[in-house]
Amino acid sequence: AIVIGDKAEDAFRQTMLVSKGGVGIFFATPLVGTLTVLGLILLALPLLAPLWRGEAGKAVTPVT
Repeated sequence: AIVIGDKAEDAFRQTMLVSKGGVGIFFATPLVGTLTVLGLILLALPLLAPLWRGEAGKAVTPVT
């Protein structure tokens, strides 16, 4: 992540400069849109997994 992170940040910055701050460039073509949505889903998956398992809102009781 450290090696790819710098390159990804530079590419993101360049994309934002070219598009003048518009996020529509991430959905400009079907391929790019699909990859963007897939990336967002994978990013949100750890947050949504407890909801699918029915674990959301359950209190964790400490073991004493």
